[in-house]
Amino acid sequence: MIFKVEIKDSVPFCRNMETDQGWKLVRDAEIRNGAFSVQPRPLLVSGEERIEFEEVLRRKGKQGLFGQKHAEAILAKVTELPPEWQKFHILFPDTVWKGFFSNTFDSIAGLHMLYPGVWELYFRWVGHGFTSCDYILDTV
Repeated sequence: MIFKVEIKDSVPFCRNMETDQGWKLVRDAEIRNGAFSVQPRPLLVSGEERIEFEEVLRRKGKQGLFGQKHAEAILAKVTELPPEWQKFHILFPDTVWKGFFSNTFDSIAGLHMLYPGVWELYFRWVGHGFTSCDYILDTV
């Protein structure tokens, strides 16, 4: 389930929610030039049913958390994703936008398969909490 991602720090957002929707960027992931290998891992640990966003931020992997630009780099090579990734909702919590429902709530980027062969970059309100279908990426 390992996937190699290549990214450059100077790349702008492909989907800029500030210009597209009038949202405000609260925080953006630190981008390091280069390629790295990642794999999804579940957010929840055994016995948990749900966690809040603050706990998601504490569960970062070896390289920290990934953000929207990482999601967009993966989306650009989506045909190369391992088939096992199709069942995951992969979250990118290190880019946070404020703007959903009148600039009140924070949202983060996520990737999931919308239907066979079609992946979607979506934005999710963090106030709903996170469950067993949610994954984040970790470096290998």
